[in-house]
This record gives sequence, C-alpha cells and structure tokens, in this order.
Amino acid sequence: MSYNLTKSIKEHSSDVRAVCLLNNNQFLTTSRDTTSIVWDFEGFNPRPVRILVGHTNYVCTCCFIPPSPEHPEGLIVTGGNDNVICVYDPSIIEPLFTLTGHTKTGIFTIFRFNNLFDALRLE
Repeated sequence: MSYNLTKSIKEHSSDVRAVCLLNNNQFLTTSRDTTSIVWDFEGFNPRPVRILVGHTNYVCTCCFIPPSPEHPEGLIVTGGNDNVICVYDPSIIEPLFTLTGHTKTGIFTIFRFNNLFDALRLE
C-alpha cells in the first residue's frame, strides 16, 4: 500500500510532536518550538486560529477533554519537555493553570471518562 501526501501545513518553526482532534472543525498540533496551535480545518484548507503559549521547552503531547457544564468549550491539555502540564480553555492562549512536579521528560496526558486526566512519564 502506498500513501500520498495530500496537505502540508507549516506554521510551526520546528517539527510537530503531537496532533489531537478538538471538535468537528478544529485540531491541535504541538511542536518542539514550544508552542501548540489550534487549527480550523473547514473544507480542506487548515488555517491557524490561535497559538497557545506557556511551555519553555518542546511540547510533546496533547489531549482534549470534552465539554462539561463547568467548561462548555472543553479543555486542552499539553505536556512538555519542561516537565509542565498546561491546561487551557480552547479560546484563550495562556494556560488556565499548570501542573508541575514531574522530574523526567516524556509526559503523556490521558483523558479519563470522569473528566479527570492522568499524567504519565516514561523513565
């Protein structure tokens, strides 16, 4: 089986480390450039909507927590090589809050059904 590249987007200044779907019209990319970008992809023409800041080293993972009464737009969670987890409202570029305490890289965020998330690290 062969695959053909159908679209390339080049907003990040370094390689992309993770991608996650936010809703039917948006997705998120994370990069070694320390940013995460929210993209609209209506039609087949992705365009950046906002650049999320808050990490000081590359961003290696992301997940989306679906909407709830407390957070009607859901939450974006990113994990970085700076050992920080940032939690964002999808419409704001700065984190609502950060979680610190990990001492190794390789943080992965995992959504759980009770709207909580775990942070795991690879040793």
